[in-house]
Amino acid sequence: GDFSIDILARPNSPRMSAIPSDESVQLRIADALNLAVMEAWVINNSTLFDFVAWSKMPGQEEPSDVVKFKINVLAPLFRMALTYRHRKRFIFPSTSTIYRLHTGSKQGLLKEDEVKPDDAMAEFIHAAAQEFIDYVRSVLSNTREQNDDDFIQKFLGTHSVPVKGGSIYPLGKLIVERAALDFENVLVPRFPEAYGPREKTQKAIPNIFAAIMQNTQSVEVR
Repeated sequence: GDFSIDILARPNSPRMSAIPSDESVQLRIADALNLAVMEAWVINNSTLFDFVAWSKMPGQEEPSDVVKFKINVLAPLFRMALTYRHRKRFIFPSTSTIYRLHTGSKQGLLKEDEVKPDDAMAEFIHAAAQEFIDYVRSVLSNTREQNDDDFIQKFLGTHSVPVKGGSIYPLGKLIVERAALDFENVLVPRFPEAYGPREKTQKAIPNIFAAIMQNTQSVEVR
C-alpha cells in the first residue's frame, strides 16, 4: 500500500547525509526540543522510530552532560509521551552497549531483563526516569513552563552521574527504557548495531528503512 517516511532531524545533524532522496521521504528540520514541530510529526504518522542521540564527530568538542541528557533522555521522553497522547506506536531503538553497565555475572547468555547495574547506578536510573517523565508530563499538561536546561542542571546538581564520558550514552538508553515501562504503546528493541556517523549502510536501521521503501513484508536483522 501507500507509505511515506517522515523524518524529523536536528539542524546540522551528522546523519543528514544518510537521508535518502526519494519522493516518499519528507524531511523536517527542528531543534530537538521544539514541541510544536515534534507534535506535528507525531500526529501525521502512525509509527515513530526515535534515532536521535548525541554522537561526537571527529574535531567536535565534548558536549556538556546537560546537552547529552537533553538529547539522549529528555527529547525521546517528550516524543514518547506525545505518541502516547495521540495513540501512536513508538519504537525506541536501544543498544546492546547497555550491557557494559551490567555488574552481575557475565557467564553465559544474559537475558534482556537481567541487566543489573550497581546500586548507585540503579538508584540514579530510577530517579532520572521518574523525575524526567514527571517534568515531561507537567510541561505537556501546561502546569509547568518548559525550561529544559534549568531542569536538567538542577537534577544533575542533586544526583551524581554514576558514569563518565561515552558511558552516558548507554546510561541514557537505560533511563529511557525504564521510563518506557509506563507507556503501553512503546516497543524497545536492543540492536547490536544501529546506524550512526561512520557506520556502514548494511547495518540494521538502513535495512529496515530499505524494506519499508520497497514495501517488503518483513526484514531480518541480527
